[in-house]
Amino acid sequence: MRRWLRSHPNTEVEQGVVRVVMIAIILLYLSLMSHNVSTEVWVVQSGILLFSVHLLFGLGVMISFLFRPQRSTLRITLGIIADISSFSIAMITTGEIGAPWWAGCLWITFGNGFRYGERYLYFSTALSVVGFSAALVLNEFWQNNIPIGIGLLVAMTVLPGYIAVLIKRLRAEQKRAEEASQAKSAFLARMSHEIRTPLNGIIGTGDLLKTCKLNREEREYADIIYASGQTLLKLIEDILDISKIEA
Repeated sequence: MRRWLRSHPNTEVEQGVVRVVMIAIILLYLSLMSHNVSTEVWVVQSGILLFSVHLLFGLGVMISFLFRPQRSTLRITLGIIADISSFSIAMITTGEIGAPWWAGCLWITFGNGFRYGERYLYFSTALSVVGFSAALVLNEFWQNNIPIGIGLLVAMTVLPGYIAVLIKRLRAEQKRAEEASQAKSAFLARMSHEIRTPLNGIIGTGDLLKTCKLNREEREYADIIYASGQTLLKLIEDILDISKIEA
């Protein structure tokens, strides 16, 4: 599995893995809550049924990566709708034990924003706000805790705006880093040509001088020119190689 993930460096795949793991943790939580005598059995069972269906959807999405590993807007959109719909329905039906689902909606919203961009951040936010608003109206637990619910609703609306600012800054920094890397690569390519060409000419000239009829002193000069040129060429190649690695 780890090898397959490495061969598919896709943010969709990462989101798919997170989805499956998160649902598995939720099902474990609901299973533990089923032993709580104060919790109505049908409430827990409805939550387990809902997230079991959600888990099957998540596994289906993972399988779809085998047939279409490229990024798919439709798959991303359906994933967001399924994720937030499941959490919203759970907040409506599971009441008190479903209070943590609010954080799940926020986590999904942030994750989609960082992975796919601002458009999906706003889309997830809109769905989350609608779903949580429905829970405030339809669920008895949230009706009895309206002030808290309204505060959470405001946070659910405002926090993604702050995340959007962070995403913009992150994208801008990434763009600047890419531009700097491209400029460095272009500089290295130009310097590699402009330095090596005349230096190779000097080395070649020194090599030719060694084949000429020279006295002892002149041959020593030719050897020095040739050896110095070779040494300088090696140093330049080492510097350029290190710079390429850093780039």
